[in-house]
Amino acid sequence: MKKTIYFLFFLSGISGLIYEIVWVRMLSRILGNTTIAITVILAVYMSGLALGSFYFGDKLTRYKKHLKLYGWLELGIGLSALIISLTLPWSWDIYQYIYTITGPSAYWAVAVRNISLFIYILVPTILMGGTLPVLSAFFVRQYRSLGHTVSLLYGLNTLGAVAGVLLSSYVTLGFIGEIRTVIIGVIINIVVGFIALGMSRTVLHPDTQTSTASHPPSKDEQPLSVSSRAGNIVLLIILVSGMTALAYEVIWSRQLLLYLDTSIYAFATTLAIFLFGISAGSIGISYVIKRLKDPVALMGMFQIGIGIFSYANLYLFIFFDNPAVKNIVNEYIASIIILLPITLLFGATFPLAVIMYRHARIAGASSVGRVYAVNTVGNITGSFLASFLFIPIIGSGISIIVLGSINLVLGVCMIYFLTPRPLKQRIMYALMLLLPLGIVILLKQDPFLTVLAQRVRRFAGRFNAPYRIFLNTEGLQGTVTALQTGYTKHLWINGHGITGLVTDTKLMMHLPLMLSHNPENVLVIGFGMGTATKSAVAHRNLAITVVEIVPEVYQCFTFYHPGAEFIFNLPNCDFEIDDGRNFLYRNNKQFDTIVLDPSPPIWSSGTVNLYSREFFDLCKANMSPTGIMCLWIPSNTLEDEVMSILKSYHTVFPHTLVLSGITGGGYYCLGSRSPIPFDHKKISSYLARPEIHHDMIEFNRLCTTAEDVEALFMWDSDTIGSLTEPFPMVTDDFPYTEFPIWRHPLYHRKTWYHEKQRAYRKEKFGGN
Repeated sequence: MKKTIYFLFFLSGISGLIYEIVWVRMLSRILGNTTIAITVILAVYMSGLALGSFYFGDKLTRYKKHLKLYGWLELGIGLSALIISLTLPWSWDIYQYIYTITGPSAYWAVAVRNISLFIYILVPTILMGGTLPVLSAFFVRQYRSLGHTVSLLYGLNTLGAVAGVLLSSYVTLGFIGEIRTVIIGVIINIVVGFIALGMSRTVLHPDTQTSTASHPPSKDEQPLSVSSRAGNIVLLIILVSGMTALAYEVIWSRQLLLYLDTSIYAFATTLAIFLFGISAGSIGISYVIKRLKDPVALMGMFQIGIGIFSYANLYLFIFFDNPAVKNIVNEYIASIIILLPITLLFGATFPLAVIMYRHARIAGASSVGRVYAVNTVGNITGSFLASFLFIPIIGSGISIIVLGSINLVLGVCMIYFLTPRPLKQRIMYALMLLLPLGIVILLKQDPFLTVLAQRVRRFAGRFNAPYRIFLNTEGLQGTVTALQTGYTKHLWINGHGITGLVTDTKLMMHLPLMLSHNPENVLVIGFGMGTATKSAVAHRNLAITVVEIVPEVYQCFTFYHPGAEFIFNLPNCDFEIDDGRNFLYRNNKQFDTIVLDPSPPIWSSGTVNLYSREFFDLCKANMSPTGIMCLWIPSNTLEDEVMSILKSYHTVFPHTLVLSGITGGGYYCLGSRSPIPFDHKKISSYLARPEIHHDMIEFNRLCTTAEDVEALFMWDSDTIGSLTEPFPMVTDDFPYTEFPIWRHPLYHRKTWYHEKQRAYRKEKFGGN
């Protein structure tokens, strides 16, 4: 029976992470794909876990049939998760109603939004939080075993979470979509629930008069050297440890973007390694926990080990970026080497904290609920500190030093004050407090920014050109690097190139304006280098709204466009810091033109939210009846991805035109409710205006006449409809383009788009 229950709890871990990943995706589309929004979402999720763990752990004395209760918890999780997942996509109507009453900037509207979110997902998360203490109570009552049991339960459930991350991120979300992925989790919960209920009928309940919350340690467990003083502060210790654990995870997720990439797989891999280490550490400690006599000393040593490994990782991070090392150790192995040792120690910490608290307080299964709840509160605190304080203010490298120092001091204090040790040993441990100071002295600069600077040098070396870095800084949303190699300027976000100074970006703005009828206002989603916005300023009476999710990008504008800083003071220009989709949810005016240039590549995590049918519907709802939207698709996108995006776009905008980029770097997709007049005279007249002509020749003279624009024409609405018919649409539920790992090996990057472009141009205009 024990093995069966362990397996059931492993399965439960799969469903728990499936829900977390899918709900974060759903809610980020409503609340915004910003660091603030995602941190709040995760905090709300973990708050439910903490409440559930504390409540059920504290009320275990009321229940006798714990396995039966566990079965009902699993059924409740599955049913409530299904209801929430089916209704969550529509909750944005409620938030939109709140915004119409309060206005988009009202602080209390944000508070109401977050409180309603908390209430919305409260039921399943509380039930999830209750499963570990309830099962622990079952094992205490049946087998008089807590330490070994908690280690295995916690470890196996976390191992299930690893499977849930990999299953959803690498397989199901890309193949069957979000709702069907949730249904897999629901089926798991329901099956686990019914099996547990069936097993509960065959369970005898010994010692029914004795509270499971106060069982003394079992005879097979060694008497532990845990003072009441250590027990009193164990909750504080696990709070601090939990805080540092989640802070590390947030910071490593940012740092490892340089090793992996910006795809959903990078996040999934980092999370899977992190959870696997915790799982292995918890399972590993289960084999020695019965024979353990001094958990305080061991836990203190683990904290010291975490601190030392965190320092070492700063140097490993730079070491693994060396090209010679990369030839031997790939990015994924490097990530494992960096993450695994520390996470193993974190995984072993939780069971140790449980038995320390249990023996000091003579508490049984209730100790599991309290320790887990406090650990989760620490997790929430750590995620907030890392996201809003550590990374944007002191940087990820110094943050790691601070966190490592906290772990080191915590471990030394535990050993020094809470364990009987000879004076020499105490002095030795105390001297280890000097280690952080030595690290700070030896570390001359932030290793994360150092790696970025090294990559800039190697990048410039490819062109045998001098280079300079204008800005290299970490912010709330990402790390921005503005650089110049030779005469070429570049913009990097999280170490990946985003855009350059090209006429293609100017035409992104001019195309919808030249084909519109007296446009009065324009919305730019994605500031980038500011080229499209600068082109819009050429229209003196045009009201311009710019939305950018990474605020540090605005600081780089004068580097890319010297002398143009005046646009930030123009009365007709409004610069917002927000997620583009969330901005449109809150917007209450109509735009004549919307220009959208999502950060490449299209499979970057979260970018699909700007390519889905629902997002295009949202854009249309924020456009005037004759308004035109211009969407840019990079040319390194595979054919099936382009066609899927175009199908979603054309479904929303019945009148759609596709033009090639000037240098073949991508596609302009123009969409409108009304027919788009591709008129030679109108285009020629527009380009002849002095201010427009001056703007178009800033970088080169590749597109200065109506003939140049017409030569870019590829497909009209009828052609798009026939070309895209065999392909699936990109929707919120089916984020096809974000999960390319199983599709990219099946396709080859050929110049199919150029061939089709030439064929269509010849048919439409004649000639070559």
